Amino acid sequence: MYKVQKTMYRELLEHKGFVDYHQLLRQASDRTAEIVQRMKQQKCTDVQYICQTSGGAGISKSAQWDHRAPLASANFVAKTLSFTKTDQLNPCL
Repeated sequence: MYKVQKTMYRELLEHKGFVDYHQLLRQASDRTAEIVQRMKQQKCTDVQYICQTSGGAGISKSAQWDHRAPLASANFVAKTLSFTKTDQLNPCL
C-alpha cells in the first residue's frame, strides 16, 4: 500500500501547480518574498485541500474544500467567545 501511495505522490508532482511540501519547507527561507506574494493573491474560493473516501462502499469519491468553511468556523468561534484584536490564543490549550 505504501509503495502505491509513493508512486501516486510522484505522479502527482509531475502535474503543473503541485509542489513537494518538504521541498517547499526547505526552500521557504530563500523564498519569503514569493510566499508573501502568493498569500496576497489567494482567494477564499481557492481549494484548500481535497477529501477522498476509500471507496469501501463502492466507488471512491473526492470533494474539494475551499477556505470558506474553516474561515466561517473560526469567525463563528471568535464572535461567540467575543474575541478582540488584542486577544491571543494560548498554544497550551
